[in-house]
Amino acid sequence: MKKTKQITRAVLLLLMLSIIGFLLIKNNKSVKENTNLVHELNYKIVRIENLNYTIDSLDNIASSLEILRRITSTMYNPTVEQCDIDPNITADGSIIDIPNASKHKWIAVSRDLLDYNGGPFEYGDVVILIGDNGIIGRYEVHDTMHPIWTRRIDILETFGTRHYKYDDITMVKI
Repeated sequence: MKKTKQITRAVLLLLMLSIIGFLLIKNNKSVKENTNLVHELNYKIVRIENLNYTIDSLDNIASSLEILRRITSTMYNPTVEQCDIDPNITADGSIIDIPNASKHKWIAVSRDLLDYNGGPFEYGDVVILIGDNGIIGRYEVHDTMHPIWTRRIDILETFGTRHYKYDDITMVKI
């Protein structure tokens, strides 16, 4: 990838120099006019180099993001039936304000997604969830799901929230 970018830059530079040479010969303009043309083309070369630098920076950012695709997402309520005998306490020890659970923007992840099981996430990590229709939201990892689940997350919701499920979401760790 890096070698391809270097070749692209070299080709662009040779192309620009060829254009300069062609224009200087063809136009037969004064030295001052040719100098202005050279300065203008140099400016364009600098802009191309800056664009390449920006593309490199974006590539570096993208390669450092942890992205998981094809995750199933459901929702849960902080109840004894859906959690355990202490439904207001998450796996990392955080306390849930039960009447306002949705406001926390917390998720539980299946154990295979946690770092101590070889997964990419730790408690406290912030993730963006993206579905078919765009961004679902920004959430924080605070809880763990039952061991039967894999490649799955649960979004914490206030009791009474209509149940939902997303079958094919993307998680981006930020």
